[in-house]
Amino acid sequence: MNKSVTLYLPNLQMTDFAANEGPLALILSKANKIDRESVAHPYQNFFQGLDGAVPAAALLADYLGESRTASYCLASPIECHVDQKTAYFVQRVTQLSEADENTLLEKLNHFLAEDGIALRRADKGIWLFALTHHTDVHFHDPATLVGKSLASYLPTGKDAVYWHRLLTECQMLLVEYGLSVWFWGNANPTKLKTDYDALYTDDLILKALAKSVGIIAKPLPTAWEPMLLQNTNELFIEPPHDLMAPLLSALRQGKIKSLKLITEQKEYMLKRRHLYYFWRSKRISNDSTTVSKN
Repeated sequence: MNKSVTLYLPNLQMTDFAANEGPLALILSKANKIDRESVAHPYQNFFQGLDGAVPAAALLADYLGESRTASYCLASPIECHVDQKTAYFVQRVTQLSEADENTLLEKLNHFLAEDGIALRRADKGIWLFALTHHTDVHFHDPATLVGKSLASYLPTGKDAVYWHRLLTECQMLLVEYGLSVWFWGNANPTKLKTDYDALYTDDLILKALAKSVGIIAKPLPTAWEPMLLQNTNELFIEPPHDLMAPLLSALRQGKIKSLKLITEQKEYMLKRRHLYYFWRSKRISNDSTTVSKN
């Protein structure tokens, strides 16, 4: 049996499971632990050919059936922390209700109409628009900016001054909401590949990436179903923890060859034989030791 399953849990905190005796604790304690190298963008964990920039706008436009002859860009509401020296990127805001997003879009589109920019909601916190002018510009993806000073990552290129002005004006427009706007995602499409043949995610850009390389993309399951193991090499993006027990059972029964869990700092590789390593304790409060592959 050559089936393998990968789980991506970027925000997993080891201390949260120090006293956990459940299936997740078993994975974390029994598996081989491998320190991870940081990547410029999280999507580079799964798709090869991303040279530091994700062509998110072009991918999303194609996924949504937009014209392939136009160029596209994205905008997103962001939260910043401002001190006396600079503004630091906190997060891309995705928890707004659809009604609140539509209110922001209406306000922004009324303001941006003079610039010939019309934003439309593609997904939570992701607004798509056709990039028809001042196109010689490079934007930075918000996924790579957490905790960083925005002053160091403002748009660059011959048309950067135009976008600097627009960012400032949009920020002033949304000051009453405590939000800013960030433009991003206008990288050129490139040839991509992946080792996975099926992807389970609710992330629209990941779905668009999956479409671009011709693999299966399905919504993230809310409960276990045996049909989830019908593909050879599957990837689950931030799955619910109650999938752990059925996956461990499938591993014990030989229905899958390996179970990998990826966090920001480590990879955990669990094979059937590891389940019988009784000398690997379930205590994970001190997770500083890296176990070599075997």
